[in-house]
Amino acid sequence: MINANKKVGLKIFIISFIIVSVLGMLVSFIINDPISFTDSVSNNKKIDIHIDNISASTFDNVIYTLPLVNKTSLVNYNVTFNDTNSFIEYTFTITNKGGKDGTLSQITIASPICSGSSSSDNKIFCDNLKYELLYKNGNRVRVEDKLKKNETQNMKLIIEVPASLNTLVTFPIKVENIDINFIYI
Repeated sequence: MINANKKVGLKIFIISFIIVSVLGMLVSFIINDPISFTDSVSNNKKIDIHIDNISASTFDNVIYTLPLVNKTSLVNYNVTFNDTNSFIEYTFTITNKGGKDGTLSQITIASPICSGSSSSDNKIFCDNLKYELLYKNGNRVRVEDKLKKNETQNMKLIIEVPASLNTLVTFPIKVENIDINFIYI
């Protein structure tokens, strides 16, 4: 009977030793690498969306600057148009590096500021400027579009001067404050 009690006690000791060893290794891992552990846990529960790879193409003597990127915003850029039927196309990628799918909840385009030869030209020009926000395949970017975890979408922002402005304004006209922001949830 004493042998049976020793065997049970030995089994309890071995199981307790294994549990304490595993817990000790886990605590050691967390203490020695807390940033990676915390980041990987929190990254799996949220979206992490960024804009990258910005470039531009133009038509008909358009002068431009490339936007600065502030996570999901394009900011601090301008375009000078010298004629009607002119456009600029900014292309970029938007990537979700997080551990959760994102849904586009809002797109905000700032009110442009136009500066040309007269204030009336500036108002007419800014009021008639055309914006298109498209995916590379030509589909429009819309609120409620999904960006899955680890997915990258190619997008383009096209800013165009309608031909109808040809006789209404005097060129060149510079356009500023055309910042755009994407909000994903």
